[in-house]
Amino acid sequence: MTNKLKTYAILTLLIIGFVFLAGCAGKNSESSSPAQETSSEEIPAEKTTVSEAQSITLKGSDTVLPLAQAEAEEFMAENSGKSVTVTGGGSGVGIAALIDGEVNIAPASREMTDDEIKSAEAKGINPVETTIAYDGITVIVNPSNSVSNLTFDQLRGIYNGSISNWKEVGGADAQI
Repeated sequence: MTNKLKTYAILTLLIIGFVFLAGCAGKNSESSSPAQETSSEEIPAEKTTVSEAQSITLKGSDTVLPLAQAEAEEFMAENSGKSVTVTGGGSGVGIAALIDGEVNIAPASREMTDDEIKSAEAKGINPVETTIAYDGITVIVNPSNSVSNLTFDQLRGIYNGSISNWKEVGGADAQI
């Protein structure tokens, strides 16, 4: 089952990667993007798109890192002469690197903020968000705890600290 999920995740990333590369190849070569600064031997740097580049750089989410690394290996195996560099550091680090023109792709486990989008656009970068997966969490409460149901608002309160006693969510008077 785990191998099947891993295969589906890799295939999904591969499809998204090809869609991204095809979209970049179709863009006007006069527009500026970090991908166009990457050079290859035959094509001048200012006219290079991600699909023509010999290397692609990703930096960002540590959550997405294992999937991105697996996808990069698959992509390089199928595209000899192409290089994909994948590093983590966190979503914010990757988004900042994208805004600064240091990377081609910034995997993120969150949406970009309005300020980040404005900063990117101010530098001539038009970020495109593509959802590849959603994070999921499972909350487990000790069986001796009388709380058996929690709403999303209650969970939010527990995690942000505004709810600190089980009594506040229908349980015993005990600190969470």
